Amino acid sequence: MGGLAWNKRTRLVGLTLLLGALVAALVVARRPEGGASTSRPMAGRLAAATVVPGEPAAKPGGGVRPRQLLDPGGFGVLMANLPSWKAGDSLQQIARAWDRPGITLLKVSEAPLESARRAGDQAGTIRLHVTRAMLWTSEGRTDRAARELDDARKLADADAALRAEWLCSLLYLQGVTAMRRGENDNCIDCRGDGSCILPIAPTAVHTRTDGSRAAIGYFARLLEEYPDDLEVRWLLNLAHMTLGEYPDRVDPRYLVPLDRFVDSERDIGRFRDVAHLAGVNKLNQAGSGVFEDLDGDGLFDLVVSSFDPAEPLEIYRNRGDGTFEPRGASAGVADQLGGMFCVQADYNNDGRMDLFVARGAWLPVPIRPSLLRNDGDGKFTDVTREAGLLHPVNSNSAAWADYDNDSWLDLFVCCELQPNRLYRNRGDGTFEEVAGRAGLRCASVLGRTACCKGATWIDYDNDDDPDLFLNFRVGDAALFRNEGDGTFTDATAAQGIDGPREGFSCWAFDYDNDGWLDIFATCYDRSLADVVHGLAGEPHRRHSNRLFHNRGGRGFEDVAKAAGLDLV
Repeated sequence: MGGLAWNKRTRLVGLTLLLGALVAALVVARRPEGGASTSRPMAGRLAAATVVPGEPAAKPGGGVRPRQLLDPGGFGVLMANLPSWKAGDSLQQIARAWDRPGITLLKVSEAPLESARRAGDQAGTIRLHVTRAMLWTSEGRTDRAARELDDARKLADADAALRAEWLCSLLYLQGVTAMRRGENDNCIDCRGDGSCILPIAPTAVHTRTDGSRAAIGYFARLLEEYPDDLEVRWLLNLAHMTLGEYPDRVDPRYLVPLDRFVDSERDIGRFRDVAHLAGVNKLNQAGSGVFEDLDGDGLFDLVVSSFDPAEPLEIYRNRGDGTFEPRGASAGVADQLGGMFCVQADYNNDGRMDLFVARGAWLPVPIRPSLLRNDGDGKFTDVTREAGLLHPVNSNSAAWADYDNDSWLDLFVCCELQPNRLYRNRGDGTFEEVAGRAGLRCASVLGRTACCKGATWIDYDNDDDPDLFLNFRVGDAALFRNEGDGTFTDATAAQGIDGPREGFSCWAFDYDNDGWLDIFATCYDRSLADVVHGLAGEPHRRHSNRLFHNRGGRGFEDVAKAAGLDLV
């Protein structure tokens, strides 16, 4: 059969354990305010209701409980149940694990669902319906997900105790599922040139209104129970926006004002989505993009990668008339599957831009990267093995620079679950890994895997030696000074770098044109409620982005707040 590579015996023997993991993955724990991240599937049985610090407590007198912290999209369920691949497996072998995994897990869940029904286990049946709804959503089938949630609602409404436990959670899931339906019907099937851009433009207002209209009903009903749930209030406002009804038709009790966000200090115009006109409106998961003249004709071409380990890399050649033509297959990259990140560089000094593709981000098992040599005839050759870069890692980012000033670009690879890697370019088409002796492995912070998420080379002291700034998902950012002898010294504290905590992407540029490179580092600490606070110009409770102003090589000063960049 298609799907996950499980044989019949494995499925039968592991059925009970699988469904236990499925149910466990329903609730994703959220950290208390200001605490460390705990975003992972919970062990054991599904908790009746997770009351999070800062969220509304259960109503006195037997009222319904707050909504549980659920993953409507099903990513946690899939990650808990995908069969593991080996670190050395090929891209094609890994892709097999991603062959419609939600459908396979749905088939596995059918027998336990029937057993729960026959046994009269109403609570277990609700949990399995919710799990199945998440899996249907992961496959893009919001219609089937809605049916599962309707069945769960019928069971919960028929029993007072189950209704108290599940009503708010089910209303939330029904609302989000309805909004996803609206997104599928409009933003994907008949997109406008302003789709998915806030504030929503008239061209992005939904013409197929059933999804958002249903979502408004579910969220309004949930807010009758917990009117101070800011996340649900925001979703209600957003649903009205998609129908062109914000703010006039939003219930005044739940209106989220966005005057500060909508009324910009400066008019920079509006961006229009022209992907469908340019021929690059490919439907795939998030990944990376590179604009570069790959064929030397003076026009920028486009490279698009995808997080999905089964999705091939695509190269679009710029025709010069505002449109692009797909050339992935003819360029020889159709077998380059997956890749959260890609970046260009002329690693062999032949005047042609090559590509490096990093993989494995957010996944539990590492995946090999790819170095693709530009052969100059419209084709690329995978030279990863002979270049010495085949080592599998979990990587979200990488950065090129000639750190040793030998005229050959070197490569730093951020690693989530392994020590970072610095590949020194030997100048003969091969690289040697030197992060350890260079002092850049950064394997752990306070005993935990550091999880490096971003890197940017920056000559912060203008001594012509590229220094390195790193952003970590765990702990604080770090700045390393290039000593000019192949080694780096930790200059974080000495240069006044004190964050961000829970960092992500980062860039180095001279934002104030004073001749000294500055650093902008983003922060991944977030909640939807705090994002809304930021949009509304209100104080939030999260760590935030940092804009480090370079004080002439004498240290950095965080000016994010003054610059208006300290949002969540």
